[in-house]
Amino acid sequence: VASPLVRFNSVANNGVHGIHMNGATNATLGSNAVFGNTQAQIFIESGTPTLQTNLQTDPKWMDAAITDLRLREQSPALNAGTCAPGITTDFFGNPRPEPGDPRCDIGAHEGFVPGTGPPPQVENAQFRIMGGRFMGGRLR
Repeated sequence: VASPLVRFNSVANNGVHGIHMNGATNATLGSNAVFGNTQAQIFIESGTPTLQTNLQTDPKWMDAAITDLRLREQSPALNAGTCAPGITTDFFGNPRPEPGDPRCDIGAHEGFVPGTGPPPQVENAQFRIMGGRFMGGRLR
């Protein structure tokens, strides 16, 4: 393929590289979430692909260990991708981008799993420790 497009993929836990490009001419890698692979997340052996809004840090997937690569509410992949002509649905067939949202998400899944945000902050709480020790710290 003279001008391959590698877009909207979620790649995790490979034994080597997440995405390995070798000799691709005029390739574009865009809006891919690539994390947790044992070597380089994106490895360009040869060629000069165009890289567009790929995420190579923790995308806050639901549970990559069991290949649940849907996004949590606090994911940096949300609304961080570059939409591409002709790609109108995600891995599950959901609209890409979501209705009323001008930006696409990075990775294979559009949108997040509700209720997966950070736990609520607790301020001025009182606790009674029964039969144990409290070693200090801060509740969040």
